[in-house]
Amino acid sequence: MPKTSAFRLSPFAPRRYGMHPFFLSFDPGKEEEFVTSYNVNNLQYMRAAAILAVLFWLIFGITDMIWIKSDALHNDWLIRYGLVVPALVSAIVASFQKKWIKAVPWLALFGIVAASLGLMLMNRTIALGEGIPFEAGHLIILVAGFTFMRLRFSHALIAGVLITTIALFDVHTTIASPSRVAYDFILFVVASVFCGFACYAMEYFARHDFLLQQQIESDRKQAMEAANLRTAQQLASTMAHEFNNPLAIIQATYDLHIEPELDDMEPSKQEAMKRIARMVFRMQVLVQRLLTITHLQEKEYINGQHIMDLKASSQAGAKLEPAKKREKAEAV
Repeated sequence: MPKTSAFRLSPFAPRRYGMHPFFLSFDPGKEEEFVTSYNVNNLQYMRAAAILAVLFWLIFGITDMIWIKSDALHNDWLIRYGLVVPALVSAIVASFQKKWIKAVPWLALFGIVAASLGLMLMNRTIALGEGIPFEAGHLIILVAGFTFMRLRFSHALIAGVLITTIALFDVHTTIASPSRVAYDFILFVVASVFCGFACYAMEYFARHDFLLQQQIESDRKQAMEAANLRTAQQLASTMAHEFNNPLAIIQATYDLHIEPELDDMEPSKQEAMKRIARMVFRMQVLVQRLLTITHLQEKEYINGQHIMDLKASSQAGAKLEPAKKREKAEAV
């Protein structure tokens, strides 16, 4: 995981954080996780921007009654309320469907392009003339697409190219002035560069926050695992201490009073005494394992329950078992 204490926005920072220097993409596995998180986190902003766009389209449709002639107003409303607004509303409605979550940026891109196409159709229908700066509408859509809609940089680039193409085609076919087309081309290129940098920076820091969140989550899990391990080790040490005393008494009693008499006992009783010795030895090995727990590992028990795998969780093994006890167990 990259260090995050010295994050700087520079041409070399993306590679330091595992990002593509231009498209800002991670490796495929992490990229899919980020895209899903980004779409979900920014869904409300995209919806709010789309709803605000619908309101503006509705409001400006009313104000068009003031300065658009009545014969052209019908076509204006047909494009505005029959094409653009339904396209924006359909994108908003689709964003509430779970199956469209991954396609949210494309829904936003669809709404942006629909608005730009609608504006072009309205300009061609109304025929405002060269003196009217109707490029402002396309610029507003461009700025909204790059910033307020919070599109990812790659999608914003597509939106910028499409909006610029539509706007220049609009100017070229409506106004035959080459100087006006050249002026608008420079205007949209400069606007795309500045808006693109803003969009790049927003996604850059969003990805940086995503890495920070992953680091925080990883540290939290490690802290929880360490705390659980300390608790398990303390409990294991307490149990080992409490078991050692009775085991020592049982072992001493067996060594002093039972083992010397084994040869004189009946076979069935002799086997029972040997079983006691084996169980005592087994308990001593388990106590050793309790004292050498290094990590927590579970195993399935019964009825779907899980218990700690003591052997796998500890370092105690054959090399830690006292040689004398092992020899005694083998003899028994």
